Amino acid sequence: MPLFTWSSTYELGIPAMDRQHLTLVEAINELHEAMLTGQDREVVQRTIHKLISYTKIHFESEEQLLTAKGFPAYTEHRMEHHAFVKRVLDFHNQFMDGRVVLSAEIMQFLKDWLASHILVEDRRYAVWMKERGMIGTQTG
Repeated sequence: MPLFTWSSTYELGIPAMDRQHLTLVEAINELHEAMLTGQDREVVQRTIHKLISYTKIHFESEEQLLTAKGFPAYTEHRMEHHAFVKRVLDFHNQFMDGRVVLSAEIMQFLKDWLASHILVEDRRYAVWMKERGMIGTQTG
């Protein structure tokens, strides 16, 4: 059973961002599955790296969108992204050094952070864009 179940609740009404968010959910679920099934360290390491790489791609894409649209809270939004990436990279480094293991708490943090970020922070820019006619009226 997946840790993070995608639903229309998470849709912003911006297809590219919604697809990318779904891909992040799938990456978190893949990492969770690797943990649950006791995959070896190398598999977990590759899965963490995949999650980090795609997160960076998504954040860059989202930040380009916010810049292009002139979102006034861009700087704060970008800082949220940087703080998350730093935290995940710190975990990755500790995992690589053998100081931490992948745990249910870490998985819950990833899920909770992404869910909250989409529902609060990302929803904020989606509503702002919708109010200005920059995106369709359906947000899911």
